[in-house]
Amino acid sequence: MRKDLPLIQSSNSDGNRTSSSENSTAQYRPYTKDRTRNIMLVDDEPDVLYSFQISLSEEGYNVIPFSKSKEAVKHLIDLDNPTAYYDLAIIDIRMPELNGIQLYHMLKIINKNLKVLFISALDAADEILSMFPEIKSRNIIRKPVSQSHFVNKVKDIITG
Repeated sequence: MRKDLPLIQSSNSDGNRTSSSENSTAQYRPYTKDRTRNIMLVDDEPDVLYSFQISLSEEGYNVIPFSKSKEAVKHLIDLDNPTAYYDLAIIDIRMPELNGIQLYHMLKIINKNLKVLFISALDAADEILSMFPEIKSRNIIRKPVSQSHFVNKVKDIITG
C-alpha cells in the first residue's frame, strides 16, 4: 500500500552511502537554510497515514510516516540532531500503546521547540486545550478533514 515513499539514505559498513525505499523511518535530509521542511506523521490508520503523506509530499514536504508511536520516539532519539530535524509533528490522538498525548510529552522532552498538530476523530479539542495551555486551538484538527484544509493548516503552523 505504501508507495512513492521518499528515498532513504544510509551507510554501509564501509561508510559509503546506499539508497533504499523499503524503510521510510530512516530517511535523513541535510539541515540547510533552504531545505525541504521535514514532517513527522504519526497515525495508526494506514489509509489516513498514506493519504496525509501523499497530500503533503505533493506540496513539497518531506514526510516521514509512522504507524506506531513508539517507532516515532525511537526514530527521533536516534537522529544525530533531534532538535533541528523536524519542523512539525502531526500526531493522531487516539492510538494503541502510546496515545497522542503521551507521544506529545515524549517528543517535547526530546525537542521542546517542535511544533505539533493534533489530528483526531474525537471531539477532544476543549479537553486538550484545558489540560495543555501551551497548545492553541489552531494546533488541533478534527478528522475527517479535506485535503486542502489539512494542507493549509500544516502550512499555517510551519510558517507561523
